Amino acid sequence: MTEYMSFDDEGRCTEVRCKGCPTVIAAQAFPKGNVRPTQSYAEVAIEMVESNGLLSKHITGMCVDCAKMMHAESIPSVTELALLYATDVEQWRCNAVRGKMDPTEITMCVARQEARRPVRLLED
Repeated sequence: MTEYMSFDDEGRCTEVRCKGCPTVIAAQAFPKGNVRPTQSYAEVAIEMVESNGLLSKHITGMCVDCAKMMHAESIPSVTELALLYATDVEQWRCNAVRGKMDPTEITMCVARQEARRPVRLLED
């Protein structure tokens, strides 16, 4: 899986790209500033089931066009939603490693995240 976030030499996020296409959905407003959503930013919500059976929601950023396509076309399969979610989990893991988080804690957090399963795409 490819990372969809870019970082500068000092480890600051400089831009975030859509998971469905190369569109930049968030970028630094000025050098060394915080990353802010662009006009192309949209959110997609996925209903998830936790390992204990409770339902939860995972929200992920995409570009407006890809988000519209997900809602307008046929209903995305659970496999497609699982791949989208797995991309976020892998990006989180990469960010945690980059941030020098404790490896044991990373492993536990990723295991918890991977235990969640997508159910369906939630409406806007």
